[in-house]
This record gives sequence, C-alpha cells and structure tokens, in this order.
Amino acid sequence: MSQFDYLSLATLSDNFQNLNAFSVFDPSNVRVYRQALYDSVLYPTAGGLAFALFSVPKGQGAGVTGTTAPGAVAGTAKTIDDTNMQLAGQMPTGLMQLVTSIELEFIPGSVSTANTYTPQTPYSFVAVPTAQVPISAGAVNDFNAVTQSGVVTLVINQITVVQENGLFRFPCRNRRGMGEAALASNSATTSSLAMASPYADGDPYDLPAPIRIAPNVAFGLTVSYNAVVATPTGFNGRLRAWLNGLQFQNV
Repeated sequence: MSQFDYLSLATLSDNFQNLNAFSVFDPSNVRVYRQALYDSVLYPTAGGLAFALFSVPKGQGAGVTGTTAPGAVAGTAKTIDDTNMQLAGQMPTGLMQLVTSIELEFIPGSVSTANTYTPQTPYSFVAVPTAQVPISAGAVNDFNAVTQSGVVTLVINQITVVQENGLFRFPCRNRRGMGEAALASNSATTSSLAMASPYADGDPYDLPAPIRIAPNVAFGLTVSYNAVVATPTGFNGRLRAWLNGLQFQNV
C-alpha cells in the first residue's frame, strides 16, 4: 500500500499547510535581507535608440552585450561586477525582489575601442598647448548629453510600472566623492587644468509603494531615446542601474 493512501485528499485541500510539508521550499521559512538587483551595459560613443538592462545574466553576454567591468577583457561575458542577475529578465524560483527605489548612473569613459569601457580621469593637467579638451572636462559634456534625455521604463509581467523622462531623475544615494589635488606648471600661459566628476543630484527616486518582482516573472528596465545621442568626446560610457530593496529567499 502506498504511503499516499493514508492521506485524505479532502483534508489536504482544506488545510493548505499540510501541502507545505511536500514542497521543496517552506513558504513559512523565508530569509529576508537587504539586497539590490543591479546591472550594467555599455553606452557606445555613437549612442543607441534603446538600452536593455537586467536582460543578460552573470556569465553570459559577448561583444556589445558583454562585460563593462574596468580591467576585464573586452567583449567577454558579464561578471559579478556587471550584474547579479542569475537569469535573463527574471528572478529564479525561490527568490523574490521587493523594489523600493531605483537608481541610474551614466559614467563617462575614456576610450572609443569597440565593446570597451575604460574609466575617465576625473583630474587632468596639460602643461603644453593642446587642442584636445581634457578628459575630465569632456566627461561633463558626455554626462550632460546622455542624461538630460532618455525615457526610463520599468516593465514587470508586461505591465509598465514606472516611466520617467531623463536619466538625471534617478540619482544615486552613494556618489563618488571629489578628492583634492595640487598641480603646478612652470608655464604661465600654456598649461590647462580640469577637474570634474559629474553625477545626478537631487532626491532619490523612491517608489510611493514597494513593487514586488515574483519568481519566474518577466521584467526589465530600458533606457530609450527618440534619436541617438552620441557622446561629444567620442568615448564609450557605462550605464548602471540598481533596483534597491529587499530580497526574500525560500530556505
């Protein structure tokens, strides 16, 4: 006789808690911790009409969809520095995200090599005449061009839950601080100094109510433009996004 013959299907139907005993995950035993979902994509100097975030998980991607981590081999798969997504566009079984706020950041770069992001230099000093705009000053121009437009859209289960115009609407709580520098030149006329580390400022984009991303439900965040916005410096940049909040993990 099967062990299941001892169970009353009617009893199990009436008492859902009995069914939990046969589940791989125990819904009553959930680990809750503070954790953001994050992702990064390359912003090529030529720009683009749409950039999809949270669509390529860690360990995947190549070429333009590959890593933007500083020091990584260009065009290779994404690393934990790029994203903590385990699956493409969805949470895995047993893991749920409760989103409380959204942060976006455009970080100017310093090279135009295909599929490559290299950080720009916040401080630059040129002691001889040059026609090139210092990288740090050019970074401000790139930041201004890219972040003043762009429609940011968060879609969960084919439902648009957030849509705002302008990347600067999603400032980061934690910003890269400006340091101090002392530079000198023996020329009174030919040297140039530039110091810049641009970032969006203002109130964080806190959601009026948390938004749940359930396991195995499709979601994604896109940054789209009516027309391509090229970076004035001719260098690639990096787009980063965070869906801040709490993660719930069945144990």
